[in-house]
Amino acid sequence: MTVHKMAGPHMHSQIELNFVLSGAMTYWFDGRELTVDEGRLCLFWGMIPHQVIDRREGTQFICLYVPMSVFLGLANLNRFRDAVFRGAMIEALEIRSYDRDIFARWRQELLAGDPDLMEIVRNELTARVL
Repeated sequence: MTVHKMAGPHMHSQIELNFVLSGAMTYWFDGRELTVDEGRLCLFWGMIPHQVIDRREGTQFICLYVPMSVFLGLANLNRFRDAVFRGAMIEALEIRSYDRDIFARWRQELLAGDPDLMEIVRNELTARVL
């Protein structure tokens, strides 16, 4: 997907994951400006007001929304969850060689609407976050 500037901040109940495929995007995120560069993966709680305020021309990303029930069900991640709920934007320390392909596949499978595929994506996503 192409990244576009947003007219204003918004909120939603899901956990948002953004994987920047090319370019860079800058968020206004609860009063701070944070830039996510090409090849980076970030995660945050959508209830924290956020807005894309800038991006390099042609920036592409994959955006996935994780239902709160899935996020709350992740085992042994209390400190991680607490940080997200306190307003942290978490950036992955390690990007794996297959992340670009797997995020694209997850997006396609979620858009297909098949409940079995959605369950597989939830399980794979949980394993990736852990």
